[in-house]
Amino acid sequence: MADDFKAFATYGDIEKRWHTLTAPERQTATTLLEDATQIIMDTCPRWADASERTLKAVVCAMVIRKMLVDDRSEERRVGKECNRECCC
Repeated sequence: MADDFKAFATYGDIEKRWHTLTAPERQTATTLLEDATQIIMDTCPRWADASERTLKAVVCAMVIRKMLVDDRSEERRVGKECNRECCC
């Protein structure tokens, strides 16, 4: 990605909508926010017409969903049960 590339949201925006992230979760969220931003830019021809608030909300929803699915997949893989009160 170009040096001037900026995701539509930050991990702080994820934390405002979900829960405080651990350091590894922050790294993952940052990468996923960049991915989500690029997906929108590549697949939505009129993305530039959307408000900043809408773009932020959409990428945050995409990333939270992805992180929830990955968390649950990992828990099933290692045989653990989720004990987070926020998501189960």
